[in-house]
Order: sequence, then C-alpha cells, then structure tokens
Amino acid sequence: MKRSLLATFLASACAHAPEGPPHPPTSPAPVPAPSSILAVLAHRDELGLDDRQAARLVEMQQQLERKNAETRQRVASTAPKASSRDGARGEGRPPRQRGAPGRSGAARQPGPADRDEALTRALDDNAPRAFLRTEAVFTEGQRARARDLAEKYREDFEDRRERAKREAEERAR
Repeated sequence: MKRSLLATFLASACAHAPEGPPHPPTSPAPVPAPSSILAVLAHRDELGLDDRQAARLVEMQQQLERKNAETRQRVASTAPKASSRDGARGEGRPPRQRGAPGRSGAARQPGPADRDEALTRALDDNAPRAFLRTEAVFTEGQRARARDLAEKYREDFEDRRERAKREAEERAR
C-alpha cells in the first residue's frame, strides 16, 4: 500500500505536460509550485530512507497538497466578481475611464495575470515551509544530501518556469 501510494506521487511528480497547447493561451497558466518533498522521495534509495521515513514524507506531501488546494481556493475567492454595482459607478463610461479624471492613484481591478502571480507567489511560499518540516524526518547523515537534492530541484524548476514564461511571451507577440 505504502509503495503504491509512493509510486503514485512519484509518477505525478515526474509526469510532464505536452510540448505545447494546441492554441496559445491568452495568458500563461501559473506553473504549479514545485515539491521538493517529491524530489527527495524520488531519491529514496540513494538517501537510504526506510519505510517509516518514506511514509512520513508522503504524509507531508499530502499536507502540502491540501495547503496548496486551500491556497488556490483562497486566491480564487479574492477574484473580483462582476456586479451591477460596478456598472453603476461608471455611468456609461468604459471601465478604464472610471474614477476622477487625472487621478493617478485610482485603484485598478486585478486581472487574471495578477491573480496568477499572486497564486504562484503563495504556492512558492508553501513549498519551502513544507520542506523545512521534513528535516526532522532525516537522519543527520541524510539531511545534507536531502537539502542538496531539494535545492537542485528548486533551481531546475525555476529554470523551467522562466523558460515557459519566455516561450509564452514569444507566442503572444
């Protein structure tokens, strides 16, 4: 049971998306936050993790996934909703002309890109916090190598994220 659960998590961590969507998106979807926990689990044999340690890491990964789901829900719930009140303020003017003329401090409504960025930042905050809690699972001899693996995973993830962002910007041109 533990092995099949671990295999499921590892498979989901190793799966990659197709080369590109059939139609370029209007705004790139946020890249999910990395899981250093899964990266470490992928090196279970190298680290010499026993079944108890692996099971604990799987539990911690599940906690991270629940936290990320809560974060996604919280960010989605802060999305502005269209309401009849919004239309009444502008009195026939297009949305970008609402507010007092010449006021540079007028608040703008956050758009999808702003929400995506907020979600990405929030998920990025969850991942290292979750990994820090895993340190208690490792022996002293495993801890340094686990940190190295997690750091390498995070660097590779950031490289992939930046590459995806550049490619999306190029497609948008």
